[in-house]
Amino acid sequence: MYHPSGYGLGDVVGWGTTGLVVLDKSSNTVVKRERDVYEMFVRRGGHPGLSTYHGVFESVVRLEYASLHNLRSHLGASDAGPAQRFVHDAGVIHGDLTCANILLHASLNVKVADFAGSLIDGSPLLVVVTPSHEFPGPRLSVQADLFALGSVLYEILTGHLPYEELDDNKIRAQYMNRTSLTAFLGSTGTIIEQCWHGKLFWG
Repeated sequence: MYHPSGYGLGDVVGWGTTGLVVLDKSSNTVVKRERDVYEMFVRRGGHPGLSTYHGVFESVVRLEYASLHNLRSHLGASDAGPAQRFVHDAGVIHGDLTCANILLHASLNVKVADFAGSLIDGSPLLVVVTPSHEFPGPRLSVQADLFALGSVLYEILTGHLPYEELDDNKIRAQYMNRTSLTAFLGSTGTIIEQCWHGKLFWG
């Protein structure tokens, strides 16, 4: 697993399938992959719902540091809607939208992150999608990200993943059968179901 030179194990603040995330304490930024995606975002003017891009370090990117790490660690903030709309308008499919990939900053602002395996300009997704967030249809689609957003909202409201007690195949079967999990969540449950069943679109 790649990590930049000059950093040690004590600098690691996160990791995924494509490499480590290390903290540069002198600049309060993190370094990781994803250069092409972030440079596209910069060309489009950036978005406050995405981690600020501070250029390249060796073969990885330098991003602002989220001191509270990810949303899964601190549930109860807001969803990632506006930032995800910007991402899709830029021609990027995140592909792995979970609470673990939404960063939480000291001010409790959330920012969508981890584009290392995302689709850009027709490239393949390089991630394995968590079954509780996996769209039972084409993964290379905006709808797949909206489906995952429904699962993110569910986790924020309940504190656990959808169908977390089931194995992967049974989770997929529940989604295919459109088994409802959200009747007790009121109007927010309706929004989650719309994400899961393809009835929610960016306006």
